[in-house]
Amino acid sequence: GDGNARLVLFAFIALFLTGVVYLNVDHRRSQSTSLLQGNPLQSISETPVKKLREVDLQLEKLQQFNNAAFHQFAPVIPFEAQRSDVFLVGVMGSGITLLTQIAHGLRSGGNMDFEDLNEVVPWFHAALLCGQDLDGAQGFQPRLYKTHQLYEKLPEDAKFIVLFRDPEDIFWTRYRRYCNSSWTRYAEIRPGEISPEVYAAGMFAHMQAGNEVWRFIKSWWSCCAGQERVLFMTYEDLVQRPAEQIHRIARFILPHHRITEELLKVVQNQSSKSFMQE
Repeated sequence: GDGNARLVLFAFIALFLTGVVYLNVDHRRSQSTSLLQGNPLQSISETPVKKLREVDLQLEKLQQFNNAAFHQFAPVIPFEAQRSDVFLVGVMGSGITLLTQIAHGLRSGGNMDFEDLNEVVPWFHAALLCGQDLDGAQGFQPRLYKTHQLYEKLPEDAKFIVLFRDPEDIFWTRYRRYCNSSWTRYAEIRPGEISPEVYAAGMFAHMQAGNEVWRFIKSWWSCCAGQERVLFMTYEDLVQRPAEQIHRIARFILPHHRITEELLKVVQNQSSKSFMQE
């Protein structure tokens, strides 16, 4: 179907991140055919990270700040999952907040009695840091956990919804966050000082320091394609065909429940852009 076609396309695009997708970084999607016309930045993407950062000291500063921030998160956590537990998985910038809003709305009947979504659906690898009990009840079933991790770093005895997104959109989402936002100022870098080209070649798609999107797709697709306990989705489908995709999620996380049209409409409304921005 269209969903599987998207996954194959995204995997193809991500495979070329190290030297094709972000070689001519610009905002004009009409020039996307140029992605298949050579590889002028391949030598940069293969340059040793240390040498590349000597050229751009701000890139080095950003990487050090990011490492310090994310080092606090436990890479692997001892955890005995229940077979009904559902992990909501996607790389940073893939739309995991939207997926979480939908999944929690479905399991709770649209309950919005929380200040922050992280209160009711914990980040798996940051829960201990935030004082949350991963083994505790969450008030609604099934238990939900969200994470950016690869398949190898998560418990096996659970269910997973894996969210993919066009790597180019993920790139611009991350660039805005890391290089042109309050995060940039916290790292003591002027917003916009790191160019999209430098960020792409030196961090996002670098063969040594980045290429996370490709590694993520490879990890999940190679292990779990065709498995009933894993539901693959794309952000584009969630946005373009919300009713259909919300129904898929409902059937996956609530296999023994009667899914009503009323519940689906409530959750679709609560996951709309206008509602989530209120």
